[in-house]
Amino acid sequence: MGTMTLTVSEYEINSAGLFISANSTKIDEDGTPVEVSYTTSAGYNIQALVGVGEEYRVVFAGKNFARNGKGLKVVMYRVVFSPTKELGLISDEFAKLTLTAKVLSDDTKTGTDISAFCQIDMEAV
Repeated sequence: MGTMTLTVSEYEINSAGLFISANSTKIDEDGTPVEVSYTTSAGYNIQALVGVGEEYRVVFAGKNFARNGKGLKVVMYRVVFSPTKELGLISDEFAKLTLTAKVLSDDTKTGTDISAFCQIDMEAV
């Protein structure tokens, strides 16, 4: 078949590999056999959901807009996430990830009126 050169507008090298544009004048959608050689850039391989069942301390820090934007901090002492219900990488929303979790009791938190699950600090009105 010989060697064929593609213009920059006909291909893109991205994180998934080589993507041939639908605008290519040399490779059609019926399938044109090609041999490609390129060098990948350095990167990372992240494996998701391999540590299911591990406990985490979760801290939300921000503003409570229901209270005129006053400061808010929520600390959950022991949280175990369940496997994802939905990992929407291809959707109308940006990388939607729906998780469920259990907030567990922390036996080190003891005393009268002390929660063993979480603490919520709110800025005074």
